[in-house]
Amino acid sequence: MSYAYDLERELPHRPEQVWRALTDPGLLSRWFMECDQDLASLPLGGRFTLTDPNAKGWSGILDGELRQRAVPARLVYRTDERNGTSSTTLTWTLDPTESGTRLHLHHAGWQGLRGFMTAQFLRMGWRSLIATNLNDLLDRTQPDTEAP
Repeated sequence: MSYAYDLERELPHRPEQVWRALTDPGLLSRWFMECDQDLASLPLGGRFTLTDPNAKGWSGILDGELRQRAVPARLVYRTDERNGTSSTTLTWTLDPTESGTRLHLHHAGWQGLRGFMTAQFLRMGWRSLIATNLNDLLDRTQPDTEAP
C-alpha cells in the first residue's frame, strides 16, 4: 500500500516570492534543505541533490528528478533517499489569493509500515517547516530580490 498526505497553508506573500523560495538553492537551504541546483532553470528530467547536514537516523541525502514546472504555479519532483529506503513525489501548487498565496503540498509514495510511520512523522515536520521556517524566511525576504 502507498501512503500520501496533503498540506495546505495560506501565506501572506505573492506566488512569485513563494516560488523563488521553493526553487532557488540559496533560499531552499535557509528553510528546507541544501540543494545543488536551481530548480527554476533545471531542465525537466534534470537531476539534483537535497542534503540535510544535520540528519539523524537516515542518510540526509535525497537524489531528485524534476518532473514538472509551471512558473509560478506548480512544481513536481521525485526524491529517492540515497540509501534506497524511500522514493516519494512532492507536488507543490501555488494559487494566488487576495492576501497572498494558497500553498498546497501533496507528498506521496511511501510504502509499507515503515513508509506509513515516516509519512506521519514528516507530516508534522512539514507543518513546522512551512508555517515557521518558510513563512519566516518570506517575511525577511524582499518580494523582488533574494536578499532579506
